[in-house]
Amino acid sequence: SELFIEQAQFAMAANMDIDDDFNLDLSFSGKKPNFDLFLAFAPEELAPLLNRYENGGDVYFNASVKGPSANGNSPHIEVDFGCAEAFVENIEVSKEVNQLFFQGHFTNGVRNHPSTMMLSISDFNATPGTGIFKGDIEVKNFESPEIDMEVNSTFDLNFLAQFLGLEDVQDVSGDVSLKMNFHDIIDLDDPSKAIENLNESYYTELEVNNLNFTSRDFHLPIRDVNILASMDGHKAVVEEFSFKSGNSDLNLKASISDLPAIIHHTDIPVDVNLDITSSMLDFAELTKVLEDSVGFNEQVKNLSMGFQFKSTAKAITESPNLPLGEFFVKKLNAELTNYPHRLHDFNVDIMIDTIDFNVLDFTGYIDKTDFHFDGKLGNYDIWFDEKPKGITTIDFNLTSDLLQLKNLLAYGGEKNIPKDYHEEEFENLKIHAFTELNFQEKLASAELRIDKIEAFMKVHKMHFKRFGGLLCMDRNLI
Repeated sequence: SELFIEQAQFAMAANMDIDDDFNLDLSFSGKKPNFDLFLAFAPEELAPLLNRYENGGDVYFNASVKGPSANGNSPHIEVDFGCAEAFVENIEVSKEVNQLFFQGHFTNGVRNHPSTMMLSISDFNATPGTGIFKGDIEVKNFESPEIDMEVNSTFDLNFLAQFLGLEDVQDVSGDVSLKMNFHDIIDLDDPSKAIENLNESYYTELEVNNLNFTSRDFHLPIRDVNILASMDGHKAVVEEFSFKSGNSDLNLKASISDLPAIIHHTDIPVDVNLDITSSMLDFAELTKVLEDSVGFNEQVKNLSMGFQFKSTAKAITESPNLPLGEFFVKKLNAELTNYPHRLHDFNVDIMIDTIDFNVLDFTGYIDKTDFHFDGKLGNYDIWFDEKPKGITTIDFNLTSDLLQLKNLLAYGGEKNIPKDYHEEEFENLKIHAFTELNFQEKLASAELRIDKIEAFMKVHKMHFKRFGGLLCMDRNLI
């Protein structure tokens, strides 16, 4: 039998043997000169969006269902589908993706079961404006999907923004290219196990050149965005991520030793590195939202810094409190406008576990002032309880060969120390202290014990030795 609906031609032939476990022999086929019939099944809220587009092409499918379907049996299913010489046009802006072609196939396999199902879409081709898009995808075993995918595409970003009707961005220019080869097996019951089979492979290269745009959500144009990122095997590398906005510029470089381990939420160790440089970050301009508003009045010049952390995906995403692992800041250097000093050679090494927060090393320089800090915050986890109960301890050391007060306590042209101490310097400073905080649903008592303060004051010629003290506080007294 045949049926015609809105220029669509459907044909069906059927035989059914009820006595033989409801044995089916069905065949279906359909042809249509556009995708409208399929789009009719889209949610109603998408109608205003879909009404922007006209489409056409030779769309077809052929399907068969054969075999017993009762008493625990599943029939065998084969479906071929695809389109040729198709197009999709945004009629509001006259932007069209044409030469759309693909071939698809679905089967439930030799066992007529999700474990033997296979879906493939091959020779997917399209021409978005002056760009290209080519792709293939195959999914086997719907119980634990094995995915193979290849994509090769280039897009003019102005065409893409207009075709998609992106109203939040304007004045778009630039281009993007994406190459991808992807193979992975996903364990839907426990995604972390998939990577243990070592049967995945990845290669991806993303390049964005000279992207410029303005946005309704941000008051400054974004310009000169350049991105070069790749993934080969498990390692992901961002060789360049740079952009400019107003007076500010930023350049990022990054690497992830095992990106699939993060995707699959495994316990495999992961090493992440991030390097940041900038000749100028004008926070006053970046944070000034309205013409008459005042943003954060600070500028950072000649910024350079590196971040590194060593952890696992589970330790970061599934920790109940803070991310777990070892975290580093390497060689932070910067110059600030209102804090007229040069920060240089800052290094931080922090280790976090489930109950302790350890600052193994925090060293750096502010102009000629140097400092070294290390400490441990014990039982920090109770701080995240709604009604904390228990004792938290803080044990720290602070040392400095030379500490100049004018380098630390001046901001915006004001020196926040008495005039007699403007030029004071401390040499060979050593401080060690221990704090104990007692929580009984809220802070019940605190004890600060300073067992060492040693230093020499250069201007006032005072020498501190064996200074110490004890400060106790509870709900009633100090």
